[in-house]
Amino acid sequence: MKPNVALFALSSILGVASAASACDDGRTCPDVVLSPGHYETRTQQVTVPGRWVVRPCPETVPGRWETTSERVCVQPGHYETVTRRVVLRPGRWVSTDSCARCRAHARIAFRPFRGVRVRVALPCANSHRRWVPPVYETRCERVWVPARYEVRHQRHWIPARTVTRYERTWVPPRCETRQVRVWVPAVTVKACSPRALRRTARRRARSRARQRSRVAPTCEVPVVPAEPCEPRSTTVEVDLFR
Repeated sequence: MKPNVALFALSSILGVASAASACDDGRTCPDVVLSPGHYETRTQQVTVPGRWVVRPCPETVPGRWETTSERVCVQPGHYETVTRRVVLRPGRWVSTDSCARCRAHARIAFRPFRGVRVRVALPCANSHRRWVPPVYETRCERVWVPARYEVRHQRHWIPARTVTRYERTWVPPRCETRQVRVWVPAVTVKACSPRALRRTARRRARSRARQRSRVAPTCEVPVVPAEPCEPRSTTVEVDLFR
């Protein structure tokens, strides 16, 4: 091993250890090891899979999330982005080893923020990496898309129902604008759609009403037979000879 390489590795390890002790409160600091399963975004802390290691990385390190000022270096199938600051969302990024798909989507990407391009690196048979768009999979309650974005449902772009005024505000995935588009799978949007939630609420209300009508007791007042009454005399007997 060359001396400069060994010095760089040692300085990187020492930098990570010192930064971890300096930034244990979860803040996004340069050269800091964040807690497993968490990553600090521009606006709030979100849960992401894997372990994030933020430090200068000339090479890809298996099983770790690394970044420099320009790129996140990870193994194929994990996060990789080209940005000044890492801005990713929670969930699971799914990729494939198919080189045909890798070549077909080599020039496709999207921008979650201005100047940010989020992509996924896949291995190809010609020994060089190509870029493909990420497939985003997560649960409904854990999907967060930035404001001023639109969400794709199956093959159609759903119009915005709620648009925030600030670009860095995090909103549910039904929000969008006419500028940039963010890919979210159809199952997530369908599960989170207000129409589906209203339909479910109406169905549950009807079911509860039917159950109440079935089990409601019949309010019958018991009839108590009246006791026989003796007829009263209306005549008054007066003794006139007293």
